[in-house]
Amino acid sequence: MQALEALTRDAKALANGEIVLSAPEAEVARQLQICNACRYCEGFCAVFPAMTRRLEFGKADIHFLANLCHNCGACLHACQYAPPHEFAVNVPQAMAQVRGMRMGYAPLLALLEPAALDGAMTVRIITAAQGFGRVWEAVIGDFAQRHPLRDVRVSINDAGATPAVVSLRLDQAVETLLAGDPR
Repeated sequence: MQALEALTRDAKALANGEIVLSAPEAEVARQLQICNACRYCEGFCAVFPAMTRRLEFGKADIHFLANLCHNCGACLHACQYAPPHEFAVNVPQAMAQVRGMRMGYAPLLALLEPAALDGAMTVRIITAAQGFGRVWEAVIGDFAQRHPLRDVRVSINDAGATPAVVSLRLDQAVETLLAGDPR
């Protein structure tokens, strides 16, 4: 339910013209503000010269810079603000989380909601991919066989994720749904 509330909050903010940063994006923006003030790592990789050309870090800037990062870790090992410092700057880790969002892992939504469906389970899939009906049938068939849920509405926004990732997210959603259930 928290995912639905977060999506609703983000939709309202976007409708009002506000740009909403996710938690990983906000963390990258925070860390890059610190890096921009320090600039010790300026020559380490393509991220830092590109970063110094910005005073603020919007959503597009954050994703652009995250894609420049190759996760080599050179900046982390040289950083005076890396953990255990209270600033906890870990640019490679923060950038990797943003890249993961971009590749479809974080935005993927697998939502399971209890509903009065006379013992049935309904599935709604949102995907941009065309011609994969048989693949979806196999994914949902496997899911239903492993998790014979009743009175549950399943909503999937695949965000370009592979069937294996969708299956993983569905399993995680089942764990969340049944967390309070002693079974």
